[in-house]
Formats: sequence, structure tokens, C-alpha cells
Amino acid sequence: MKIGAEMDSKSLLLRLRNGEKRLAYATANALRNTALKIQQDEFASTRGRFTIREPGLFFGSAAKPGGVAAKIVKFPNATKGTMYAQIVAGKEAVERMGARQIQGVIYGQFERGGVKLPLRGRPRVGVALTGSGRARSSMAAKLDPNMTWKGMGLTAHVGSKKVKRPGRSKSPERGFGTEGSPVPEFSLEGVRWLGRHGTFMLLKTKKHPLGGVFQRTGSDRGDIRMIWKFQPEVKLDKRLEFFTTAKASWARWYREEFEKQVLASLTHNRFNFVR
Repeated sequence: MKIGAEMDSKSLLLRLRNGEKRLAYATANALRNTALKIQQDEFASTRGRFTIREPGLFFGSAAKPGGVAAKIVKFPNATKGTMYAQIVAGKEAVERMGARQIQGVIYGQFERGGVKLPLRGRPRVGVALTGSGRARSSMAAKLDPNMTWKGMGLTAHVGSKKVKRPGRSKSPERGFGTEGSPVPEFSLEGVRWLGRHGTFMLLKTKKHPLGGVFQRTGSDRGDIRMIWKFQPEVKLDKRLEFFTTAKASWARWYREEFEKQVLASLTHNRFNFVR
């Protein structure tokens, strides 16, 4: 027997013994299956709209799907009367995961667009440049470990001596911004910021008034390349469309899932109707 749009499947199920209970379980199961399909549709949408460098963070694993892109934090439960599913993404998903990932927090801001500003007390946002010999070889690649802030180990110098930050730790690396990049909070006359692998930081140049991090590539004065740049903010477009994807997925899957659950209940009970 096929239950289609021409049949009131809800009324049919209610005619079974304990019909209301069976309807509740059918509805909860349909909601659960629909939530899982919405999650997969969100994953597919994310893969098509973003460059993902950490798939585990955004999608979880095959055995335990769910991450920054779409994490189901509440499943329906007919016994408890919880007849809904809750799916979160971005910052809320990061918090539920107990992780601290800047990329994950930023992800949710692409729903409405806007700008990414430096964290409070930080004057600029750092952006890793992409290309051969840069901080990131390609958009899909992770940061070169030598070109991360920890890898470069930038420290302040006056002459040949290191300078400690007043009232702070020796290291200037304090993560913030789009790529977790720091800019020193204090300025001293004649200070130079030097790091490993031929790197150094300038807070201002003629060509780059907001400064950046550079690397020496040769012995001549001009043999340098910029590997990080500083910006006052980073613009975020409206590419995510999380809610649009979820609504379309719901419209596509829920009725089908509900009717499958009704048919399964009717088949299991061999149409044992109340007389």
C-alpha cells in the first residue's frame, strides 16, 4: 500500500490502537531523519561556498558527523515530548564543541555579512598572504608552520638586546583577528621586531602604511617579501545562506520522511485498527 499526498496519513495512523502514541513516535522519527538530512545538505552547501582546511572541525567524522558547519544539539524524543530538532553553526557550535577556533567563530558571520574587527585592545587584523614562499602556499593549504606566529617567534629588540613588554610576558604573540595575528600594544623608539627564518615585522612602511610581516630572501636590502599584512578590518560577504539551505531541505525531506514512518508503523501493526 502506497501512502501518498492523496491520503491523510495522519488520520490513518490515529485509527490504530494507541494511535496518538504511534503518531508521536512517527513524527519524532521523521523529524530526526529530516534533521540528519538537513545537516548533510548544510555540509554540501559549505563545501560549495568555502575553502575548508580543517574538515574535521567543520564536519566532524563519518562516525560522528557534526561540527562548525552544522551541529545537531537537540534530537526529538517522543517519550519526553521533545518534538523538535535543534541545529546550530558557527560560534554556538564552537562553544558546544568546547573548542576555540577563530575560523569557526567567523563562519557564522557570513550569514548576514559584515566586517571582522580586531579584538578589543588590538589595533589591526592580520591576514596571511597566499602564494609560493608566502605564509600559505594556496587557499586550500594550512599555514606554513614556520610562518605562524609561534613559528616566527617575533621578539622586540633595541640594538642587539631583546625588550620585554612592560607588565607582560616576553612574547608578543597574542592571538586575534582573522588569522590569529598579533600587533604589539606598545611602541618604543628604535624598536625592531625580529623573528626566525629571516622574518621581521614593521608597523608602518611607505608602501604598506598599516605594516606587516616580511621575510628576507637574499643578501641585498631589497630582497624581501611580505608574508602577512595588517588591515583595520576584514569584510565578510553573505555567502553562507544557512537558513535558506535549511528551509529548502526541510521542504524537500520532511513529508517524505513522515510518510515513510507512517507506512512503517502501519506495516508493523498489520493495520490492526480499533474496532
